[in-house]
Amino acid sequence: MEAIFLPNSKVHPWPFVSIVVPVYNRSQMLGQCLYTLCRQSYPKERYEIIIVDDGSTDDSAEIAQSIGREWAGSLRVIQQENHGPSSARNAGIFASQADYIAFTDSDCIPDLDWLRSLVLTLTATQSDGVGGPIANEAQRSWVADYLLATHFFRHRERRGSIDYLLTANVIFKREALLAVQGFSRKKGVWGEDADLSFRLKQSGFILALSTQGQVTHYGAPGSFRRLIQDLYRYGRGNAILSRHWSNQRTPPWELLRHSAAAMLAPIIAFRLIRTAGFIKALSFLPLIVTEHLAFCCGLLRGIVSQEAWDEK
Repeated sequence: MEAIFLPNSKVHPWPFVSIVVPVYNRSQMLGQCLYTLCRQSYPKERYEIIIVDDGSTDDSAEIAQSIGREWAGSLRVIQQENHGPSSARNAGIFASQADYIAFTDSDCIPDLDWLRSLVLTLTATQSDGVGGPIANEAQRSWVADYLLATHFFRHRERRGSIDYLLTANVIFKREALLAVQGFSRKKGVWGEDADLSFRLKQSGFILALSTQGQVTHYGAPGSFRRLIQDLYRYGRGNAILSRHWSNQRTPPWELLRHSAAAMLAPIIAFRLIRTAGFIKALSFLPLIVTEHLAFCCGLLRGIVSQEAWDEK
């Protein structure tokens, strides 16, 4: 481990950090993401960018390689067959030799002080993982407005402590990630962010939040069909991954909780009036019901799936 730094210190070096970005067919957004990653206020000689191209069929890898040739810092592109974002992030973890590993996604635009802020918070709190603020932007649609109003893409807190962190804006100590063997290796299973956080906490590692170092996320679903698909996948992932968790998020409990939320949709909609207005909050009723029922359907599918009992 390198010496803990002091801001603007010429004596204590900044810790070396790897920024891992998985990408799959995201050429339109990747360039914007890399533009800000290459211009971080963090000393460029003290961080590297690792792009893991997860079998893209567009020119995502070529765009990353082109930007890497023009940048004075270190940018590596790893290419692999399509195995999903968990596999891509694991490839970045195992390719890194840094003390700290930061993650963001190819549909995210970090602030220019993003990396500096996360490292400062990580060292100041003596934690093993830190999540930064996530702002959400999307093309206006009924579904996108609902997700923005509910702050769907956010780190979760429960009873005053961190529940789980999202990989859109997070940094971890590499030794912590290696201790739990990184992200889940189950292909196509969603919810890997929560799964990693739960396993880290079970192993005694500490997670924290930063109030600075924001990323703006542009990948919110914009259609009703996409919302159903995504929540179904999250529910299925919960059922399959939860066998390794020691918390209360068991499939029966989650089935009860989300079923209750669907029945209490009018109350949930009422709580959105302050942020969305009365008419729009009322219009969200079918989306609230759909969100939670789709999650329940995914749970039930995961419960009966052989994958829920497969150790591989």
